[in-house]
Formats: sequence, C-alpha cells, structure tokens
Amino acid sequence: MSLFSNPEAVPSRIIGAWRYLAMNSGDDVLDAVLKQDLMPDTVLPDRKGDRRGILSQSLKAGVEIGLFGSSGGKDLSRVRLASDASAIDPAKDEVCRDVLADLLLDSDDGDDGFATALAWFLCHSPFARPLRDKEPPTLPGKIQEAGLQDRTGITSDASSGAFRHWCTYLGFANSHKLDGKAAVSPDPTRYLSSRLPQIVEATGERVPLLEVMRRLSQRCPVLEGGAYRDEIETLLDVSRPERHLSETTSLALLRLTDRGEIDLYEESDAANVMVLQKGNQSPRYSHLILNDPSG
Repeated sequence: MSLFSNPEAVPSRIIGAWRYLAMNSGDDVLDAVLKQDLMPDTVLPDRKGDRRGILSQSLKAGVEIGLFGSSGGKDLSRVRLASDASAIDPAKDEVCRDVLADLLLDSDDGDDGFATALAWFLCHSPFARPLRDKEPPTLPGKIQEAGLQDRTGITSDASSGAFRHWCTYLGFANSHKLDGKAAVSPDPTRYLSSRLPQIVEATGERVPLLEVMRRLSQRCPVLEGGAYRDEIETLLDVSRPERHLSETTSLALLRLTDRGEIDLYEESDAANVMVLQKGNQSPRYSHLILNDPSG
C-alpha cells in the first residue's frame, strides 16, 4: 500500500491528529470525537457524503505508516498513538518531520511506494525538467515492467500532487513555479541539514565522508548506497562510478558548505575519497566536518 492511495493524507492533517492524540496522553479516542474536535461543523466543506473524509484518510494513512494504532479494527472507531510515537513530543515541527521521514523510509517497515518513488526522483538532475502540477510523472519503462509503477501509487493528478507535497515537506525537494504552475526539483539539502547532526555525533571533528554517506544510506535508503536507491539505479542502469555522488546529492552538500553548516576536505594521505559533481568539475573530498551552529 502506498501513501498516495490516500492523496488527501497530507502532513498537516496527520500532524494535527498526532498532536490532538498527544494531548490525550496517547489514550484511545473515539474517531467521531477526534473528527468533531479537529473539524467542527462550522468549518466543514459544503459537499455531499462524508464531509470529514479527509480526516478519515489521514487517520488511515497514520495507521498504515505506524504512527497511529486502532483498537476498533479496520473501521478505526477508536484511535490511539502507536507505542513508539506516544513517547515523542510532537510540538516542534522538525521533530514531526524527522519521525515521519523515519517511518516512511524504514527499509523494513516503511512505505515502499513512497520510498521507491523518492529514490527515482532523487536520481534526477536538479537542473532537469521539474515535476509540475497536473503532470503525473511517467516512470521509465524498466520501472513499469518491474511492477514498481503500481507500487508507488502515483497514478493521478491528486497522487502526483501528494508526492510533490511530501517530498517538499520532508526536505527532499525544492518547490518553485514554472510557467505559472507549481513544480518541484530534487534537492535533499534541508533533509541533510537536519540529519547530519544526528549522523555526525560531534561538531568540529573530521569524519570520513565515506562513513558519513554509509550512515546516511542506512538511515535514509533513498540516498546513494541505500536499498531503495540501489534497486532503482540497477533498474535504470545508472552508470555512476563507485564512490561518486549524484549531481543532486553533490549539490546539496556543496550548498551546506556555502551556508557554513559543514566543511569538506581532502586529506593528502586519505585512502578513501568521494567524488562530487560540480558542473564540469569533479571535486574530491575525504572528510566532512560538522560546524557548530552557535560558533
């Protein structure tokens, strides 16, 4: 099941339900009570059918990704926080973003559909044609032949819009306008900015860049060396030499150096270097330093 089978389950709605349940100490809450409190009658859309259906879809998606639990069976009559989520304070936006990214991208229990689509998206050049509104992406034939198009769940304008929304929210895309239409280009700068302090445990220390990327690929398997990325690059016959980073990841790291968040070095006697792409240049680096944000 892909997250995009419920395109109305956008981050803000899932987080709203998460914060509501957290205020109730993670105890079971009647689905009808939660919906009434989050969407009172005065703000309901004027349409037929289940006018709180967008919340139903968000709760269902939260259960599918492991954020919520249900003691009411498939009808979700009673909803609670999953045990792991009940110990997390969702008050800070960055905490919510990190938890949702971890749940969606977990290589064992995450959302295969989203991770597969995101790995494909990050293979693109940030300077190539972006994904635009009302243009559902057509995955390459080799991916379709492998049955991965259905896995992603991106089959309509609505699901394509949800994909762009989630990519941007989680820090993997840059949102902009092209010919008057909303568009996104691959850009994991914000994701790396938030995760590198968790991967590199101490500021000011030189850490082999190869080791940093290994840790990142374990935490985020849509990046180079990760399970989902390897699967997609194999299908697409991506001929990226060993220890070379893609144009998209290279640009994100170089942006972080420009912002002073990290420094990249090549030590003269380093045995293991990684090669980045910078236009027509291929700078080589062996180590990364995470800078102190207060310094």
